[in-house]
Amino acid sequence: MPFLLLPAVMALGLGSWTSFGQERSGDFIYNTTNGVVRIERYTGTNSVVDIPKTINNKSVTIVGARSFENCANITGITIPEGITSFDKNAFYNCKNLVSINIPSTLTNIGNSTFSLCEQLRELDIPDAVTDIGEAAFSSCKGLVNARLPAGLKNIQSASFGMCDKLKDISIPKGVTNIGKLAFMSCSSLTNIVIPDSVTVIEDSAFSSCKSLTSFNMPRNVAVIQNWAFGWSGLTNIVIPINVTNVGDNAFYACVNLSEATLTGGITSISDHMFYGCSKLTNVIISNGITTINKSAFSGCSNLTSISLPTTLTSIEDSAFLGCKKLSSIVLPTGVTNISKRAFYDCRGLSSIVIPKGVTHIKESTFNNCQALTNVIIPESVVEIEKGAFSSCPISIISIPESVTNISKSAFTSTNLPALKIAQITSPDSKNLSYKDFLLCVSLIANVESKGENPGDILDLASRFNGIGGTAYSIAVRRCILKNLETAKELGILGQDGGVDNKITTGEYKGEKAVPIEVLPVEVCPELKNQIFNLELLPTKVAFQRRKSEWIEKQGVDFAKVLNQEGLLSALAFDRVKRLQYQSGVQSK
Repeated sequence: MPFLLLPAVMALGLGSWTSFGQERSGDFIYNTTNGVVRIERYTGTNSVVDIPKTINNKSVTIVGARSFENCANITGITIPEGITSFDKNAFYNCKNLVSINIPSTLTNIGNSTFSLCEQLRELDIPDAVTDIGEAAFSSCKGLVNARLPAGLKNIQSASFGMCDKLKDISIPKGVTNIGKLAFMSCSSLTNIVIPDSVTVIEDSAFSSCKSLTSFNMPRNVAVIQNWAFGWSGLTNIVIPINVTNVGDNAFYACVNLSEATLTGGITSISDHMFYGCSKLTNVIISNGITTINKSAFSGCSNLTSISLPTTLTSIEDSAFLGCKKLSSIVLPTGVTNISKRAFYDCRGLSSIVIPKGVTHIKESTFNNCQALTNVIIPESVVEIEKGAFSSCPISIISIPESVTNISKSAFTSTNLPALKIAQITSPDSKNLSYKDFLLCVSLIANVESKGENPGDILDLASRFNGIGGTAYSIAVRRCILKNLETAKELGILGQDGGVDNKITTGEYKGEKAVPIEVLPVEVCPELKNQIFNLELLPTKVAFQRRKSEWIEKQGVDFAKVLNQEGLLSALAFDRVKRLQYQSGVQSK
């Protein structure tokens, strides 16, 4: 019958369980291999513990994994010379451990060795130590001072993470790598000396170091990884020339950062690099950078200006979103792509010249730029997407003929007369009132008073509606221009182009002018909207005639023009003529 090898056997006479091959000496369970003793577990309850130099005349050289783990009663430990290694978790969560002497013979400190030793105040690590494991001193919340060994080559991941009271530390010469989370959330860290031998600063190495206001970047650093300084207290940063890669979110939400200089060999500003740096006011970017990536400066609410390099070709999504004080920016001529929301909510931006290589003004690119009044769009642009200039106080804009598609919401909530006219005269409107058309006349008159061509504005309105050059747009254009001419003759236009309806010249001076509908909508079934041929006439003249006779006679004249231009079918024109005959007015 087969037998099972038990994972633990009763050590005869010891009165407790030990692992196979282990022995006990007092409060220590140990293991002997090749004449060398490894402490496997401390089982006592003393607050101060002396680790023996020898057991059974054999040297103790290793404090094994988890040997003092969770010994909450221990406040002090004396360790003899001859110990060469603290294995992983050796003193893990000794939460009341205040002091420990580390022998000069020690060469290795394993992963999480002193993690969660919250009362440990000082560390003097001997120079013989060449390797400090991951999270070796993480969450030592009482640690104030730590001297690192001269022979150390790397700072491993989370080595000193969340050491809340650690104030300063000097990285030895020869260290080449600072691991991820190495000093994360060391909230009292104010000073750190890093040698030029360091070439890599890994993910979140100094993130949430809120008291770290300055950092002298080593000149040989080549890589700064994601979140490296996110949420830190830095007030300025200089990226040296040897840096070739800065990761995403590298300086995310550094709310005290006011200056940044990028002089390195990087070719792009990474995603969210300076996101939420709300005090950032001055940025210097050297030539060589071709791309500003997603949300790179988003939320930099105090950034007033920025000089972009001539090598820049692309500005990605939300790159400057929420830069509310950005008042001016010059886009280099080499820029060919400006992605959606790139300058969304840049409330101080007053003017923008879009480079000639840009073909699309994308969704919400300049949305809510509340000071933007001057925009120059090049002939390379073929499309203006939805929300591109929404909520901008633009009153005049020139859109080149190259633009073949303008979203209906591209200019919503702006001051563009062309847009307001487009909204009033849209083929999708169910009905047009006299008031609507008078507003169109007022808008177009105001534009003309500022030196703009009314016809160009009306053509732009048609393009906003996507009906440029159609029969409908031509009819609307003629109606508005005709009434503009009549309004001038009657003197009812104010200096700013406003229409107040009060006649100021001629026989009917002092009376009000009213618009008259001359072509009933029912005679234009093939047109998608109601067409008016409005005449601004004095009230007396308008109402001295029978309304039916007036509409029909003028309707014939206008319908004849529409028919000749191909805007009204022969069938509809015949109907108009019949209506005229029925009213007793003979057509000429």
